[in-house]
Amino acid sequence: MKTIQTEKIIYNGEERIKLIFDYDKELNNKIRMLPDCRWSLTMGCWHISPEKESVDRLKNLTAGQYKLIHKYLVLHRPLA
Repeated sequence: MKTIQTEKIIYNGEERIKLIFDYDKELNNKIRMLPDCRWSLTMGCWHISPEKESVDRLKNLTAGQYKLIHKYLVLHRPLA
């Protein structure tokens, strides 16, 4: 099963969810159907709104064909 990694980002001052996956023409065409999906030339990826409705649409669109992996970056302060 192919995977899509998701990562919370700030893009142009807005919270967004970055979609990370290997090139897949079929998936690109599906992702384009999401109303709030945008392509970032700078990051070289698609990104969507973090709203529940957008995330649910992504899940429904990819169900059974793609596994969503939620990736979060956690920054730790060094011990003093």
